[in-house]
Amino acid sequence: MLKPQQLLSSIAEWTLIASLALVPLFFLPFTQDFYDTNKWLLLVFAAVVLLVVTGLRAAAAGDLTVTLSPLVIGLASLTAASLVSLFTASTNRWEALLAPMGTTSFAALTLILLLGSHTLSASVKRLLLSIIEAVAAIAAGIAILQFFGLAALAGLTRVTGLTFLSDPLWTPIGSSVALVVVLVMMLPLVGEQVLIEAKKKTPLAITLGFVAALITTALGVTLWKMIPLIATSFLPLSDAWALTLEVLKNPRQALTGVGAENFIAAFTTGRTAALNTNAFLGLRFNLNATFLFHMITTFGFIGLGAAMLFLKSLLPRLQPLTASSISLIIAVAALLLLPPNLTILTAIIAVWLITNPCQDYQKTFRLPAHRKAVRYGVPAVFVIAAAVTLYGVGRAYAAELTFFRSLAAASRNKGTETYNLQIQTIGYNPFIARYHLIYSQTNLAIASAITQGGTANQPKTLTDQDRQTVTTLIQQSIREAKIATQLAPANVFMWENLARIYQS
Repeated sequence: MLKPQQLLSSIAEWTLIASLALVPLFFLPFTQDFYDTNKWLLLVFAAVVLLVVTGLRAAAAGDLTVTLSPLVIGLASLTAASLVSLFTASTNRWEALLAPMGTTSFAALTLILLLGSHTLSASVKRLLLSIIEAVAAIAAGIAILQFFGLAALAGLTRVTGLTFLSDPLWTPIGSSVALVVVLVMMLPLVGEQVLIEAKKKTPLAITLGFVAALITTALGVTLWKMIPLIATSFLPLSDAWALTLEVLKNPRQALTGVGAENFIAAFTTGRTAALNTNAFLGLRFNLNATFLFHMITTFGFIGLGAAMLFLKSLLPRLQPLTASSISLIIAVAALLLLPPNLTILTAIIAVWLITNPCQDYQKTFRLPAHRKAVRYGVPAVFVIAAAVTLYGVGRAYAAELTFFRSLAAASRNKGTETYNLQIQTIGYNPFIARYHLIYSQTNLAIASAITQGGTANQPKTLTDQDRQTVTTLIQQSIREAKIATQLAPANVFMWENLARIYQS
């Protein structure tokens, strides 16, 4: 039977493995965004578990063990830059905290590595490598099935009602670009293992060879479908540079950016004329063209410095050139050339952990036994921080779940259910502008439904109660639209909605 400290170490170890290895495949069709929202939740939950485990272990052992690796320092610098931007640039701190490329994401990844990476032994790293290879194989297999439309042929779309399964580019990773990057990163690692096992003449060489073939095939079919869409799917680098320069014209924004939640505002302000005269007309992007451009735009020069430190921590030694070195070079290239993505970041971190000696960066701090306030105060801070985070994230996620239920009710034309669910959503989290935007539209739609009916010769007769209800709904619609503009004053969607409400 495991001792308490061994049990806690084992929990930390498996939490780290699960969070990093399963993020690529993890999605839930119960929120408006199936992918980033739920991957973000998994990482935050893992960080909360590690906070609790670390606090309990510190209380029991009387010491605190952390990993101060270059990667942890790089992620911590991104967390610090996002915090500075959060308090100096963000107009809605709740939305900034919940953004996939915001403070909470970077803080969760930092804590996961700071508190968990020293628990990984060599054998566990081999296990983690096997798991992420299996995850890559599953993602590749799904990509091939989707390319040939086998899900639709099997009737899964009709039986389950999951319409996204009919998309030939659908992937649980959430993005074809992220799928390609993950598969390309994994290919050198799998190929190296194939050669090693082939020299040993073990049966595992055949299995790994099949995985390599599966990944290669998935890359081919995904690129075949994706390449024709690239021209209209990515913000051109020239336009990305132009809008980044527009942000840098403002001294305050140049230092701390526009905030994690305000990229759409920066895009609207810095949008070039070319984007209004070609295939991008009407399109709005939520992310900049590359990781570095996005960090500059949202977190300013402080974010750029942090991003450079993070990229530096990823750069491998080129002598000797190994499969892991090639994978990390591919990872850095992806960050330099492609928009930021939570799955790509997680996959990069997993590969770095597998190929670097985390124990070399392990630091242990003794908690003085004669000072009870320190001995038990430090663990208590960890547990309290975990509880506060879990409460806040729990309410935010409950709001997302309820909001999605309201959208499902609206699609079934159940106005009263939609209305009540959206009230619950705002009750859980009143700080999200899009909740108020949709609620304002729901009020207006219900008011319109009450007044409609009858014929041209005999219009519908409204009772005094109907008139009072319609008046109340219209007032609520205007009020909620105004609240949305107050919560996101730089977001053009909110002002467009308010204008439509007044026009109606």
